[in-house]
Amino acid sequence: MTTIRSLVDVYTKQSWPHFQLDVNNAFLHGDLDEDIYMLPPMRSIISKPLDSSFKIKDLGKLNYLLGMEVLYTTKGVIMWQRKFAKDMLSEFDTSNLSITNSQLPHHLQLKAHEGLAIPEPFTI
Repeated sequence: MTTIRSLVDVYTKQSWPHFQLDVNNAFLHGDLDEDIYMLPPMRSIISKPLDSSFKIKDLGKLNYLLGMEVLYTTKGVIMWQRKFAKDMLSEFDTSNLSITNSQLPHHLQLKAHEGLAIPEPFTI
């Protein structure tokens, strides 16, 4: 995900447009358990346009990529995974639980071997 965010960052800083295409039949929809080695086809994609080999749909401006939503503002691009988080909460049937605040400050960095260990909850 860091690579994808970096690419979107470069596109934004260079003022390049962000577009998205959907290429049907470009990948198999199955899991492979063995290594597959491929050679490019004999005829070049340059000599034969990609849209004649695969069905391509223009999705317009980039709005959603690999589980990340993309929002454009006057100051740049904001990317977040709100839909992914909601889907995870729904999958584990936790979307209806109440929200609670943490007593820990947001900038606190916990370290494994510093400070007192918290006792087991059943020994208190």
